[in-house]
Amino acid sequence: MQMQRYSQNFEYGYVMRQSKEFLVICIIADIASLIFIFGSVFILDTNIEIALLIFGTFFVLGIGLTIYAVAWRCVIEGETMTFYCPFLPVKAIKLYELTRVTYTENRTGGYGTGKKMLTGYRDKKKVFEFLDDMVGFELFYYQLYQLGKIEKNELKEEFVLKNTKRNMFSAVFGVVLFGGMLIAICVTKEIGRKAFYIIFFACATLFYVDDMIKELLWRVTVSYQTIEIRNGYGISKSYFIKDISRVKEESHNIVLFVGNKKIAKISKDCENFILLQTRLDYEKKSS
Repeated sequence: MQMQRYSQNFEYGYVMRQSKEFLVICIIADIASLIFIFGSVFILDTNIEIALLIFGTFFVLGIGLTIYAVAWRCVIEGETMTFYCPFLPVKAIKLYELTRVTYTENRTGGYGTGKKMLTGYRDKKKVFEFLDDMVGFELFYYQLYQLGKIEKNELKEEFVLKNTKRNMFSAVFGVVLFGGMLIAICVTKEIGRKAFYIIFFACATLFYVDDMIKELLWRVTVSYQTIEIRNGYGISKSYFIKDISRVKEESHNIVLFVGNKKIAKISKDCENFILLQTRLDYEKKSS
């Protein structure tokens, strides 16, 4: 009976939206930013401009995220997915164009940790990533299940792990935000404790520049017998996969050991982490 009801929805179409939980978080962030803005105006006697610049920036970003949470939707009609995302053009894709859809547990940090997740790919490009608290998730899952699109974790012998675009965007955003504030302070003629703010924002900018370089350079390449690890400074080292003696699991990372030597710390948030985990489990069972 339930599957019959789902089939009727597939025929007439349905809409996926962001969860209420995500929207509430966005609204709370907006309210917190407003409180800090008004607090800066009524409490601070000096350096109000800097406080307003910082909290005003976060407020604008929060408003943008709230608009995204409210206006984003994905309309599924038949075998066509149409994405309506604020600030971006409308994009449509056919379900038969999806070459790979995985159903896994989101093990990354932050919002959505521990939730189930559907990730769809067209060739090597990620098309969507839906958490199970989204409106319409269950319908979409059953439609993909009926079409035979959802796959189990597969064993691949050759693949590459790299940092996600989200991490890279965060690093670039940090450089632009704190670098912009540093420039704004430098061109401001009259401001109390100017040297302190210059040092603070210069250090913050350098931190994010370093983080951005590491995000770009870090990579793990897994082949038939070896694992090559290139760290954030561009230095590469290779090891035989069979020589990995221990895998230590942390909340957001795994640590690989060869003997007593730690060879890599890999985030569960990186691309193709599920493939690495499946490969390591296979090697453990085979040994």
